[in-house]
Amino acid sequence: MFGSVNYLVVLVSAIAAFAIGFLWHGPLFGKMYMRLSGLGTMSSSKKKAMMSTATRSMILQFIVLLIVGYVLSILTWKFGVTSGIEATLLAVLLWLGVVVPVVLSRYLWECASIQFVYFNAAYHLVSLIVMVNIVGLWR
Repeated sequence: MFGSVNYLVVLVSAIAAFAIGFLWHGPLFGKMYMRLSGLGTMSSSKKKAMMSTATRSMILQFIVLLIVGYVLSILTWKFGVTSGIEATLLAVLLWLGVVVPVVLSRYLWECASIQFVYFNAAYHLVSLIVMVNIVGLWR
C-alpha cells in the first residue's frame, strides 16, 4: 500500500529540517524571530520557564519532523516523484494547501502579526522543499 520507506532517508530529512530550523531561528534570522515572536520583550521569569522546557521541545520537534519525513516519503512514492522539479512542486503544493492555511490561522485567530506569519510560512516552505527533495530523490 505505501511502498517501501527508506528509514535512513527519513532520518536524514528530519535532521536536515531540524538544522534548517536551527539556522533559520538562530544565526540567520534570530534577531528578526525574537522581535516578531515577542520573545525579545518577554519577562526573564517567562524566558527561564521556556528554557527549562527547551530540550523537551527540541526532542518533540525532532519526532514531529520524523513523522513528516515518513509521510513525505509515502507521498513522493505514491505520486512517483523522480526529479527535483517534481519534488519541489509537491512541496509547494503541500505548503500552499496545508501549511499556509494552518500558519495563517495564527494571524486570524491568535493575533499574531502578519510579519510573523510570513516569517514562519517562509521557514516551512524552505524546510518542506528540502525534505521532499531528500525523501523523493534519495530512495
